[in-house]
Amino acid sequence: MSRETILVVDDSEFILEFLNELLTNEGFTVRTAADGAEAIRLLKDEHVDVLLTDLNMPTVNGMELVKRTRERYPDVIALIMTGYASLETAREAIVYGVLDYVFKPFKNEEILAALKNSLERVRLRQENARLRETLELSNASREIVATPSPGNNLAQTIATAALSQTRTRYGALAVFDEERGEFELRYTNVPDAGEAGGYAVGSFLPAESFEFARHGMVLVTLEDKHPLSGHVRHTTLNMVKCPAVLPIKQEAVFVPLRAYGVLKAVLILSKEPGETPFAPSDLPVLSIIANLGAANLNNAELIVTLEQATVNTLISLNIILEAKQPYTKGHTQRVVELCVAMGRHLDLSSRELQDLRESAMLHDIGKLAISDAILNKPGPLTHEEMEIIRQHPVIGDTIIRPIKFLQHCRPVVRHHHERWDGGGYPDGLKGDDIHFLARICTIADAVDAMASERSYRAPLSFPQIYDQVLMGSGTQFDENLVKVMLGMIERGEVTNIERPHRLAVG
Repeated sequence: MSRETILVVDDSEFILEFLNELLTNEGFTVRTAADGAEAIRLLKDEHVDVLLTDLNMPTVNGMELVKRTRERYPDVIALIMTGYASLETAREAIVYGVLDYVFKPFKNEEILAALKNSLERVRLRQENARLRETLELSNASREIVATPSPGNNLAQTIATAALSQTRTRYGALAVFDEERGEFELRYTNVPDAGEAGGYAVGSFLPAESFEFARHGMVLVTLEDKHPLSGHVRHTTLNMVKCPAVLPIKQEAVFVPLRAYGVLKAVLILSKEPGETPFAPSDLPVLSIIANLGAANLNNAELIVTLEQATVNTLISLNIILEAKQPYTKGHTQRVVELCVAMGRHLDLSSRELQDLRESAMLHDIGKLAISDAILNKPGPLTHEEMEIIRQHPVIGDTIIRPIKFLQHCRPVVRHHHERWDGGGYPDGLKGDDIHFLARICTIADAVDAMASERSYRAPLSFPQIYDQVLMGSGTQFDENLVKVMLGMIERGEVTNIERPHRLAVG
């Protein structure tokens, strides 16, 4: 039998001695107290599994002792010994979670049966709780593994799983940015994060911020003593230098997320006063979540690296293509710059600007499949050659269609030669049916083409470009975007258009 600790409380010295001998012989660890007040003091200093108390005692009676024990130590099993019991005391006992009564005078087998039955009931209850927690943890693990985003969504999933499993209110996750050599706060659920003394999502912290937790889990508390001290590294708040990512008002645990020995992130969970302290059962759960989280963060980094390598390959191919065409060298980069400048004037979000930048960088990728003889032909193109050239948006769309992370580029790649009046190609889209970012690229692409030298003509002059753009308003181009572009041309923001000292256009 496991050596559960039983606290026997009775004002009868004979009963205390009798039960001490009986229960010790049965393999239990026994502590005794002569009244409720002494029992309360003992509970404060020692771990107790079972409280076996008399009902009628001086100072603090058995029912009051059970009540206080359940409030402060809810995991302690409570049994009552009494020479009599009323319906009222029975109801009260049930309310306070008393598992059984033992009536005096009792026989050895009666007290042992009551104890063993109570322990078995609690064991089954704890086993059910563990099974529920295992199921919850399994669900949380699946959610972590299934989260595809390498950004804040994954950080939130990891932190939320840890908060749920440890029944903690506040949490945060800081991911180590190897390129910057700093931690980026990817998730926090503190309501006033970002106010004075706090950190908002997106904040960067020095690499040494979590040095004390780099190699293993650390419990940080306000007091020197804690039940977990023997289970995990423990220090006090005044002994560590940690950033105020979360307020530590009672205790906090810092959990490093490491993959293949490399620190990927630090998870911080902070208990508020009144919350149940961290328990030994929380530690393996946090280790599992940390391992899963670190693996997924590592995978996410690899995915980003592979994606960037793919984009860089396509861009390199595009640069090689332009290098073979003396009249279009640098065209893609200038179109990108024009698109981004227009996007900023249009107050696009950072996400929209990034999508626009990547799309513009790849807008002519379909020309990779067009013959150099056609692309570099010094004179006008024949009808058949022009039809081949007109296929490059479709070819470009075909190239990037299988690449999942570049789907946002497809509307620009395919539709940057559509016209506002429906007379463009390849799909003859009209007006608002053309994606907004594609409309931006259309006018930027056209303006750079006008300002660039071609084998069959010199660059157009400032007035010619201005007039061409103005004439295309509402026909070739979105008229609202024409206003933005003309403003940029007038202010000299289109670098390859030489602005006259005295502006005269129209």
